[in-house]
This record gives sequence, C-alpha cells and structure tokens, in this order.
Amino acid sequence: MRSTPFLLCAVILCLLFTGCRKDDDQYYKGVVVYQSCTTTVVAVTNRDYGVAWTNCHNGARYEHVFEAHVAGTAALGEGLRPGDKIRFELAPRETFAHCKVMDCVPALTASIILR
Repeated sequence: MRSTPFLLCAVILCLLFTGCRKDDDQYYKGVVVYQSCTTTVVAVTNRDYGVAWTNCHNGARYEHVFEAHVAGTAALGEGLRPGDKIRFELAPRETFAHCKVMDCVPALTASIILR
C-alpha cells in the first residue's frame, strides 16, 4: 500500500510535464510591419520563411516577410494593423507564391493565405 501514493504522484507528475504542453512549433509567429490599402506585410519572427523586402516609403529592410491575406475575409490583411503580433497557420494547400507588393514595385514578397 505504501507504493500507491508514490505511483499516484509519479503519474500526476508525468501528466503535468507531458499533457499540458502546447505545440507552438506548429504555428508561425509574426508582426505586421506595413499596411496600406493595397497590401499587408507580415514579418515571420520564429522561422526562416518568406523573402527579403525593402519598404520603398521609409527604406526599412525586412527579412522573412510575405503579403498576408486572412482566410475568409474579402480584403488583404483585414483585421490586422501595423505592430500587431500574430500567431497563425498557413491555409491548407497554400503554396509559396512570389508577387509584387502593389505600392512598392519592384520589391518582391510572398503572398500567403493565413487562418
């Protein structure tokens, strides 16, 4: 009977250390670095995903950025604002498509659908 409390404590500790973990690795983290009426640019902060981009309005250079479109919305980046920190997934079957940020041509970025 003395081993029952020990076994119970061991099981509880195992559940605490394994069962409560969040799988943050499956999500991308980013920050909205630029937005206009034609584009929303998000910089990925936890992975090397996206392309290099220079903002033609202020000369700021960013690595790992893409043009964001939020799934289920009518406009690019609807609901996002510059400075917003976001956690997101890529929409299913989304490909990495290079396209031009409309108001900073010819700088290239990647257009991705978020969910």
